[in-house]
Amino acid sequence: MDGSPLRELFTPDQILTAASVSGNNWAVGHHRYGAQYGDHLRNMIRKQAEACDALQSVFLMYSLGGGTGSGLGTRIASLLADEL
Repeated sequence: MDGSPLRELFTPDQILTAASVSGNNWAVGHHRYGAQYGDHLRNMIRKQAEACDALQSVFLMYSLGGGTGSGLGTRIASLLADEL
């Protein structure tokens, strides 16, 4: 997304990008990237939530196909559940 015009739709501090060579592996997304970026993602989400006047919901959209995106997505979902 670095050269994409869609990048302009997002606030730079809400974007986390990394190169992935995991080969569509759920465990790599959940354990490797989840452990590597978990605290950073939690802080990014907390910062955005604290900036809201009346937060009513959080949308988490991720791949459900069993690859890296679904592994990282389930890790983020569990991090958010732990915050409740």
